[in-house]
Amino acid sequence: MPNVPITMTSSNCSACKYSCRCTIDPIFMSMNCSSYLLNITYDGCSTDWYEINFSSRNLEYLNHDTFKQLRTKRLLLKSNLISLIDDTTFTSMSVILEYLDLQLNQLQQLTNWIPTLKTQLKELNIASNQLETLTHLETLTKLEVLNVSRNQIHVFPKELHYLISLITLDLSYNKLSSIPRYALNGLTNLTYLSFASNRNLSCIIQDSFKYLKSLKYLDLSSTNLKDLDACSFNQLVKLQILKIELVPLNCTSCWLRIAYENNIQTLGQCIDVTQTFNLSNSLSTLSRWCQTTAVNCSTDYCEPGTFGINTKLIKTDSNGQIY
Repeated sequence: MPNVPITMTSSNCSACKYSCRCTIDPIFMSMNCSSYLLNITYDGCSTDWYEINFSSRNLEYLNHDTFKQLRTKRLLLKSNLISLIDDTTFTSMSVILEYLDLQLNQLQQLTNWIPTLKTQLKELNIASNQLETLTHLETLTKLEVLNVSRNQIHVFPKELHYLISLITLDLSYNKLSSIPRYALNGLTNLTYLSFASNRNLSCIIQDSFKYLKSLKYLDLSSTNLKDLDACSFNQLVKLQILKIELVPLNCTSCWLRIAYENNIQTLGQCIDVTQTFNLSNSLSTLSRWCQTTAVNCSTDYCEPGTFGINTKLIKTDSNGQIY
C-alpha cells in the first residue's frame, strides 16, 4: 500500500513548535534542527519531509531512536562528532532517503547501516572523516554522487566498481599511492573524477581508466606522478578537461601530445628543459615534445597490481557455446 503523506501544520509537530525551524509546504517540507543541542521530541512529526537538518548538534552516536519514525528525502548530519552508527539507524527513512550528508564527523569505518540505504540513495557525502577503507558499498547501485574526500584512504576501494550509476566520484585529499588495473570497471556513467592531493599517488596505468567511456573531467593535481601513460587518453574518449596543477611532468612525455591531438583542455604545467610551461597556452611554442606518432600500449611504465576484473578470457566452440 503506498505511503500517503500526512497533512500537517507547524502546530502538529512538537519539534517545529518548540525547537526547530520548519517550512510546512506541500512540496518542500523542511525541518532545521541544526545547532540545537537539547533533546528534541517528534510527536506529530511523522510525515514525508523533503529535508531534515541535524547538523552541528554534537551528536556522537546514532541509533534507531535518534530519528524515531522520521522520514525524509534529504538528511543533513554534517559537523557533528559521530563515530558510530547503529545498523538500524536509517530503517524508517531508507525507502525514500536520496541524500545523506555525514561530512565533518569522526567515522572510522562504514558498517552494516550502509546496505539499508540501497533502495533510493543517490548522493552520499562522507568527506572529512577518519575513514581508512571503504566497505559495504556494493549494494548502492543507484548512487550517483560519492564524496569521500579528506579521509585517510590508502588502499584503493575495490567495491567502487559495483556503483554502476555513479556520475561523480571525489577521492581527493586521501593517501592513495596507486590505481590498480581495472579498478574503475563498471563505472561507465562516471563524468567527474578527482584524485587531487593524493600526495602519495605515483602510478596510474592505462587500464585503470579503461571503462570510463563517459568521463569528461579528471583532476590529478598535487599528486606525485612523474609521468602519465599516454595510452590512457586513447581510452578516455570523452575527456574534455584534465587538471594536473602542481605536478612536475615533463613536456616531452607522449601523453601530452595525445591529449593535445584529442582536444583535451589541459590545466597545469610541464617542465620544458629548465622552464615551467603553462599547458593552457599553445603547445606549438614548446622547444621539445614527444615526436612519436604511435604509442606502444603493450607495456606499462609502472605496475600497481590488478583487481583481476574482466581479465578472464571467454572461449566458445564452433556453435558459439561457452566452454
